[in-house]
Amino acid sequence: MKNKNKLFISMAKLVAQQSTCARLKVGAVLVKDNRVISIGFNGVPSGREHCEDHFKKIYEREFADKYKTLEEFFKSQDFYQIHGAFSNDNELHAEQNALLFAAKSGIATDNSDLYITFSPCVHCAKVIIASGIKRVYFSELYDRSLEGVNLLGKNGIECIHLQEKDLL
Repeated sequence: MKNKNKLFISMAKLVAQQSTCARLKVGAVLVKDNRVISIGFNGVPSGREHCEDHFKKIYEREFADKYKTLEEFFKSQDFYQIHGAFSNDNELHAEQNALLFAAKSGIATDNSDLYITFSPCVHCAKVIIASGIKRVYFSELYDRSLEGVNLLGKNGIECIHLQEKDLL
């Protein structure tokens, strides 16, 4: 295989485009024996109102006079302050979605690798540890915390920050 890291992280970036989160689009690809066994992106569970739709309504109702566009609102401190509570109550992370699909489908995840667009949060790190994943590859550092990467390292799970030079 020419450059499997480039292939799988590129796939994770494509999967991230399916995310319905207005703040950060994250994709995950779970790989075992150089084969994709599951994918996931961050968003709400099936049947729930999507983050983008939820905050579009809030923008129209409360912030349209303050911000010229929805995109401007999504980049604002007002949005970041209210998004956190919605996310905690409603959203699943990409890693969680990939692992939950595998579990629901009876796919074993032990000794697999996980490719994600952003380094995992501490909560996802706990799930990764429990799932038997042996390596985590990511392309960007999560902007809120490195606790997840630190926890994985303490538990013997290799974390590899893929940079452009690694993907040539």
